[in-house]
Amino acid sequence: MGHKVVAPLTSHPYVHLLPMDQILPKKGTGIVTSVPSDSPDDYVMLTTLQKKFAYYNIQEEWVKGFDPVPVIKTEKYGELSAEKWCTENKCTSPKEKDLLALGKKECYRESYHSGVMLVGEFKGLYVFSVSY
Repeated sequence: MGHKVVAPLTSHPYVHLLPMDQILPKKGTGIVTSVPSDSPDDYVMLTTLQKKFAYYNIQEEWVKGFDPVPVIKTEKYGELSAEKWCTENKCTSPKEKDLLALGKKECYRESYHSGVMLVGEFKGLYVFSVSY
């Protein structure tokens, strides 16, 4: 926990490896990329870590100032899909697994069908046109 890593498509020079309630470390490495701008479960976990860093036994500086970086803009949710979806659906806890699964499905569907890339080599293009 806490190691600095370089993450693509972010304005941060590095991010820290952090805990996430939804990840099962018995499957693979237990390390995944977090996209709190577009994934409700990632957004809720980040905001929870920012409020309860001591509970999760992490350093405050690992999460303070690391706000979501817009990656995709959608018609329905704007540049921070996850935050808007969570606010609209009053979803604030990583324990709300079913609600978060629904949110991820809705946000990802919206991103794929109406999303425009805001960063990287595909900036300005629709997500569906550059998906593999």
